[in-house]
Amino acid sequence: MQEKYAASVLRTEAVKTELKGGRAERDSAQLEREALKTKMESLRASRDEALQSNDRLLCQLSHRLAQIMETNMEGVETAKGVGELVLDSEAGCELLLQHFSHGLERTIHAMQAKLEEANHEVHPTHLIFNLSPLLSPLY
Repeated sequence: MQEKYAASVLRTEAVKTELKGGRAERDSAQLEREALKTKMESLRASRDEALQSNDRLLCQLSHRLAQIMETNMEGVETAKGVGELVLDSEAGCELLLQHFSHGLERTIHAMQAKLEEANHEVHPTHLIFNLSPLLSPLY
């Protein structure tokens, strides 16, 4: 009888040990999940910060582009005013178009360089699409 009791006690102790091991694994998994959640929150915060920074940079670049375009247009108006460009002639129109295209191309390259510094890849068509409201008065 004592043998049966001793065997029962041993089985009970083995089950308790196994349950403790299971609890430890469960607790370890819970800690791992919490660590992953914390890391995900940190990554989301970093992503959101980078997006806000990108938005601010795009706003600054859009503002600068508008200033450059305004300056270019003032230059064209001045040139027209003093008769340096003859808009009625084909050559005058072509010269005006080349002047504006060159200024716009320089601006786009400058914007690309700034965005590349911020580790963002941008294609020129994306810039034109995003800035099309600024460009629409020119068409």
